[in-house]
Amino acid sequence: FSIADVVLPLVGTKSKFPTNKMGDDMKELLTQLGVSVESFRAVKDKDLALNGDYRKVLVRPSDFDYEIKEYFDPKQPLLKTDLMELSGEDINIA
Repeated sequence: FSIADVVLPLVGTKSKFPTNKMGDDMKELLTQLGVSVESFRAVKDKDLALNGDYRKVLVRPSDFDYEIKEYFDPKQPLLKTDLMELSGEDINIA
């Protein structure tokens, strides 16, 4: 395993906390904030309910392109805005 395999839970009704010190610390933080895992289950409105999820601590990028640009005007955008795209305007880096 590597650091790219580590995930942290986003608290919700379906989240499972780690069974180690990190899980205890997360539950303690919830207690300090005045909420508990049970309070997430008490929400009846499904639009407001938080199911929870898991997020990776570190994601290794893959299959991406990049371009190095030099510019001198801090107000000049580095990427085309939607409006520029619609109007056919190009980015002019001077």
